[in-house]
Amino acid sequence: MISDTNDQDSEEQFKVLQAAEDQEVILEISFHAIAGKTHPQTPRVMGRLRSKEVMVLIDGGSTHNFIDQSIVSKYELHVVPNRKFQVTVANREKIDCTWLCPSFTIMIQGQIVTVDYFILPVVACPVVLGVQWPAMLGPVETDYKRLTMSFKKDGNLCIFQGLKQLGLQVLTEKEFNTMYISSQLFTIIPVGPITQPNSHPSEIA
Repeated sequence: MISDTNDQDSEEQFKVLQAAEDQEVILEISFHAIAGKTHPQTPRVMGRLRSKEVMVLIDGGSTHNFIDQSIVSKYELHVVPNRKFQVTVANREKIDCTWLCPSFTIMIQGQIVTVDYFILPVVACPVVLGVQWPAMLGPVETDYKRLTMSFKKDGNLCIFQGLKQLGLQVLTEKEFNTMYISSQLFTIIPVGPITQPNSHPSEIA
């Protein structure tokens, strides 16, 4: 599924591995990224990957940038091996991460975003921009009500407009599977008075 890199990538691999060894890195990905749930503090924007639209989650609850394995395989993206990390997911389980998609570019609302992405198999949103990305931008202003994110790049003001929140929707098969992986627990709570029936149908009795 992911092929070995050739000799010309050796220098790039060395830099990635060296950077990883220089510091103890703790990777975390949030519940919203794993389960694909919307939240005002995790706005979604549409990006373009090789002329195709792709959903991007801007997630302050994830420490690093992540990309889904299916996207990497579908577009045959360039990858390099890195030191084995364990990524902590929503329910505190850990997933092994051993591959990196380095210096990959996505166009978001007219802006070029080039960052490194760790590759994971369980990301509901195809691309996740974690804290690692805005930390490179300098001051960032976020309006959670309007779902906007503004920052300056090369002296110019850039504004990302997040997609509006949607109502109840049918889960896709992948969203359902990722919810199962993250072991969510649901509780049904009645909102009205509870009444006990005086009698039961014969079938139930």
